[in-house]
Amino acid sequence: TSNSFDVIVERLLKQMNEVLESDPSGSNTEVTYFRNARVGDRPCFHIDLLHPKPMPGLKYHRSSWYFDEELHVPLRIANYDWPEREGQEPPIVEEYIYTDLKTNVGLTDDAFTKTRLD
Repeated sequence: TSNSFDVIVERLLKQMNEVLESDPSGSNTEVTYFRNARVGDRPCFHIDLLHPKPMPGLKYHRSSWYFDEELHVPLRIANYDWPEREGQEPPIVEEYIYTDLKTNVGLTDDAFTKTRLD
């Protein structure tokens, strides 16, 4: 079984592969990297992808990815469609946010035995 966190990581990897396959030269992909972003009370780095023009295989005009600076896991992903008219804000089509991620929740080694993982 998978949890929602597995889903966000799988979607992010799939989206990254789609961008690489659809625009291998990067001629229609602008990447901006921001430090000192936040999701809730967590410090993050933010990667913003912008595709100025629609291309086959590119699902989104803009994607914003926020990664926890300490844990290096995605905390927020927001994807935007192309605006109907130039100059308009792009409409958001999906967003995933994790604001209460817990680590070291006290699992024992027994939780990771092969029979439990199967």
